[in-house]
Amino acid sequence: MTPHHEAREITPEWCRDVMARLDALGMSRADLARTIHATQATISSILAGTQRTSSWVPAIERAIRMQPAAAPPPAAPALPTPPAPERIARIAELREASDAIGADIVEHEKVRAVIEERLAEAYQRRAEIDVEIRHLRGATP
Repeated sequence: MTPHHEAREITPEWCRDVMARLDALGMSRADLARTIHATQATISSILAGTQRTSSWVPAIERAIRMQPAAAPPPAAPALPTPPAPERIARIAELREASDAIGADIVEHEKVRAVIEERLAEAYQRRAEIDVEIRHLRGATP
């Protein structure tokens, strides 16, 4: 049996809300399927998030007494495009900032390489000292 409703969007949040509501009601997916006269496979597919839309959404919401999902907020208005000279100046500023950050990254990588080299030397020297200590402990006076 198919519902007579327009297909509605299924989001991961909606699926989580439905599952939480089913848990709160002590209702299984099979119970939900029987209540709305759908197959268990249909309910499983919807709640697994494998479908992007379904006409079963209103029936599911009614069956578990869930408030319908609110419509998404309107898109934010586009930022006004500044005049060409301002855009060119802003692009130059951003490129300069990006270049400065790139130079910082290169400098930090050089410092890191030096630190890693010194650290490796320190570990090597420590290993040599440990060997000498073990040798001296094993020696008789």
